[in-house]
Amino acid sequence: VAAAVLALILLWPAGRALGFGPRALLAATALQALYPLSVIQSRLVKEEGFLALLNLTLVWLLARHGRNPSAWRRAAICALIATCLLVKLTGLAAGLLAVLAALRAGARRPAILYALATALGVLSFFWYGAAYAGSHFFEMQKQLLGYAQHMDVLYPLLTDSRVAGERVGSSWLVWFWLAFAFHAARRRTVRTRAGARLLVLAVLAYLLVLAPSYPAHRPFGWYRLPVMPLLCLAAGREL
Repeated sequence: VAAAVLALILLWPAGRALGFGPRALLAATALQALYPLSVIQSRLVKEEGFLALLNLTLVWLLARHGRNPSAWRRAAICALIATCLLVKLTGLAAGLLAVLAALRAGARRPAILYALATALGVLSFFWYGAAYAGSHFFEMQKQLLGYAQHMDVLYPLLTDSRVAGERVGSSWLVWFWLAFAFHAARRRTVRTRAGARLLVLAVLAYLLVLAPSYPAHRPFGWYRLPVMPLLCLAAGREL
């Protein structure tokens, strides 16, 4: 619950850094606060709730300081990347986003630094898992990678959301993805173009990392939490 509240508060400065106006941010905040899946899932202790807060913080830092970050801001971004990976392996999307955003901005040295932080985070994840759970940890990772064996992953990922076996807010979810598609395709001014591209890149990076391990036969709602604030921003802009 605390992570969800903090993410809701951070939605405004992150949206401003991405170039959103007050009306769009008010709508996005209302959507994030009222969307049934986000509300119910925030009461469950799942890693994705913490990832949503970390991911939004990373997007905010990249939007504000992505082109020429100072040394301490680079350190903060590296710490966020490593923390995301320690929370869950799908936190790899944070490293992918930071590297791609830095390369798009022409910042090669930060991109290399973020790649090293990502590698360190991955190694730390496997080291901690092996030390804590031994062979059981590697069996679980193998099982996760075996989930997505068919081409039916995309449909449930985009349309089906469940909490304790019950569908919650699936029609909302379809609308969020449609709004995101319109947001991605909209023609923009130079002032807002960079923020829109960063938001789209953040969502696509997470989907790319999630798809290989997404359990299409059990589409748990919490898998969408890390990108829900970003989808709410896109939907708020399109209202």
